Parts: sequence; structure tokens; C-alpha cells
Amino acid sequence: MERTRRYFLLAFFYAAAGGVGLWLIEEIEGSKIMTSEHIDFELDMIWIGGISLFITVVPLFIVPITALLNRYVPLFIIKWVLFTLFSAVLANVLFVYWYRYFDEFPLQSSTAVCIFALVGSFYMLLNEWLLRREQTS
Repeated sequence: MERTRRYFLLAFFYAAAGGVGLWLIEEIEGSKIMTSEHIDFELDMIWIGGISLFITVVPLFIVPITALLNRYVPLFIIKWVLFTLFSAVLANVLFVYWYRYFDEFPLQSSTAVCIFALVGSFYMLLNEWLLRREQTS
């Protein structure tokens, strides 16, 4: 039961932090787009992005990769680096997919990569803290 609760808490954290990250990307990069084809969701992007991540990305990628890393990688630093890189690559893929129609604007995917690398980094720190707390109790 404890493992289920830990993964649900981690999934909720990644979705919430990812929603904030998507809002930051939209504020930084979306403000460069000056066309009527772009919809600016403003603060609603936190809810829309968080729920979308919770329904799609988290159960398909985040939780399985976390479970694999927890099972097969014993060192925290290796888990931390691998998950941070995975989160950054995922951000780059999503950024290129979402903003593919806006080639004429100077958008930089490095913003998304940096933000989601931080999200992945904090996620792994929370994961390790929950794992150690679970082992000591």
C-alpha cells in the first residue's frame, strides 16, 4: 500500500510541477508569438497542462520509468541524472510538437529543456526522500 501511495504522490507532484512548468514556457516563449493563431491560456495553463500531464504523460512514461529506476539503479546520483535527462528530452519533444507551426518566431526549446530538467530534478529528489522515509519506517 505504501508504494501505491508514493507513486500517486509522485504522479501528482510531477503533474502539478509540470503544469507550472508549461505555464512558464507559455509565458516566456508564447509571448514571442504575435499571431491570432496562438491561444494564450495564461494561468489556466497550469490546470490544463497539469491535468493533461496527469492523464497522458505521467502514467505512460513518468511512473514506469521511476519504477524501473527504483528497481534496477541503486545509486541516487545515477537515477537523478537519468531522470533529469529524460525529463529534458521529453520537454524538447513536447515543445517541438506544440510550437511546430510557429517557425517564423524566434522560439527556443532550451527554455522548456531547462524548466523540465528542474522539474525532473525536484521529482527525483522527492522520490529519493520518500524512498528513504519508507525504508526507515
